[in-house]
Amino acid sequence: MLALGERFKSYEAEGTVFGAINKKQFQNLPSIAPQPDIVSSFEKLAYPLDENIRSFEEEIRTLSETRDTLLPKLISGELRVPDAEKLVEGMV
Repeated sequence: MLALGERFKSYEAEGTVFGAINKKQFQNLPSIAPQPDIVSSFEKLAYPLDENIRSFEEEIRTLSETRDTLLPKLISGELRVPDAEKLVEGMV
């Protein structure tokens, strides 16, 4: 990446606020493709992390929905804390 520094600076000079690069310039940038065994090793490391992220995102959605359902009812007095606790226990 350091070797491309000067090329990136020239792209920055052409943009308005941020550097700009067109499709042809991008296609002409040198790139490398890793060997299949390296890709496989990376996938073995990354897949469990991706699964954790998906699991945490689902948990966040569930918690957000629970909060959005219970909080207005708790604030308005429509639902009491002990009753809310019972509802949440049933959800978890």
